[in-house]
Amino acid sequence: MDAEKEINKINEEIREKEEQEMQLKHRLTREKMRAAYQKKRTSPEYRARTHRLCNKGGTVEHFYPETMDMTEDEFFKLIEMTVLVPEVRIKFRTEIARIMKRREADT
Repeated sequence: MDAEKEINKINEEIREKEEQEMQLKHRLTREKMRAAYQKKRTSPEYRARTHRLCNKGGTVEHFYPETMDMTEDEFFKLIEMTVLVPEVRIKFRTEIARIMKRREADT
């Protein structure tokens, strides 16, 4: 009976150690992911993208100040609705193509 108790005690210790090992592995993974995110966040490309997105979003708010108080879902639905209008979509694509062609000609 004492040997059985000792075996159970050792098995419990093993389970606890395995659980601790798994927790430490998860913590290590989280820290690696956090470090990779911090590195990415401070990269010049990430900063340039953030700057570009802020400028473009600010442009929308400049021309349509009513959008400032919209939730993200409301704003997304509004933009989605404009893109779904065939005339608007065609006009956007035509203008984008014209701009890209002009850039190619300038280089």
